Parts: sequence; C-alpha cells; structure tokens
Amino acid sequence: MQWLIWNEDLNTGIPEIDGQHRRMLELINQIHYLAWRRGAGAAIYYGGAVLLPPLFPEEEVYPSRVLAAIEDVLAYTLEHFSFEEAVMQDAGFPLSAEHCRSHDAFRLQVEEVLSGFQRGIDVLEELCSLLCTWFFRHIAHDDRDLAALRQAQAGHGHACELPEIVAGAERR
Repeated sequence: MQWLIWNEDLNTGIPEIDGQHRRMLELINQIHYLAWRRGAGAAIYYGGAVLLPPLFPEEEVYPSRVLAAIEDVLAYTLEHFSFEEAVMQDAGFPLSAEHCRSHDAFRLQVEEVLSGFQRGIDVLEELCSLLCTWFFRHIAHDDRDLAALRQAQAGHGHACELPEIVAGAERR
C-alpha cells in the first residue's frame, strides 16, 4: 500500500535527483505503513477513500523493522544529500550554503528521532509528520532553485554533467 504518491509536480528536471526523490518517497511510505499497521494516528484519505487503521493493529510492530526503516531513510537521505551537494558545487549554486544548512538541520532532526526510538519512545507519528513535511517543502523550494540554475546553465551552453562520484546513486 502506498501512502504518498509521486506526481509530476515533484519533478525537478534533474533525472538523477528525481529518481532519488522517488526512492526516498518509497522509504517514507514504508515508515507510514509501519505506523498504520501499528494503529498509530487516525484515518487517512487515500485515493478517494478513507482508510482506517487496522481493526486488529499490531500493537507491537517489530522494533527491528522500525529501526531498519528509520536507518534506511537516514542512510539514503545522507547519500542523496551528498549527491545534491556535489551537483551544487559543480553548478556553482549561489544558495549552496543555505541548502546545506537545510540538509544538516534535517539530518539532526532524524537523528534525534532515531535516538528517541532507541530510548523506547514511540516516534512513528512524529517521524511520519517530519518526513512528509520536510520532503515536500524541500523539493518545492530548495531543490527547485538548484534545478532552475542547472536548466539555465544548460540553456546557455554550460556543461551540466553530473559529478562522477555519485553517478550511480540513483540506481540503488
């Protein structure tokens, strides 16, 4: 079951970054699924229907599954950030310092949630909210600025090859 749906409005125009964003959305959906199976939160609206939490929720969604999902999101996000930062450097992106601060702040938030989980705190709802809010805001604002610069450079004959160090990151 998919909770968040990719749509064309999320495309940045940089295929490698768009592919990475799609993968991040899949990982976020895995966390949503775990929260839903556990019965966390209220009903959600999806695809024209209201989905209620399971009638017999898994009160104890296996902590190892939750931990693995959080670690997967964090690891892939850090890999994605490295890719984006290399693209920013390659493009001479003037907002790169601000963009990197956004990456750092998000990483710290996810690490804080992970730490809470490791201390036994129920973090699924908080994590779902954090991931969704940040994901859509980051693409709509920060990544659009980078994509606009890359497209402008391509239109003016500037080289827009992606950095070699991350050429295969999207195929993960």
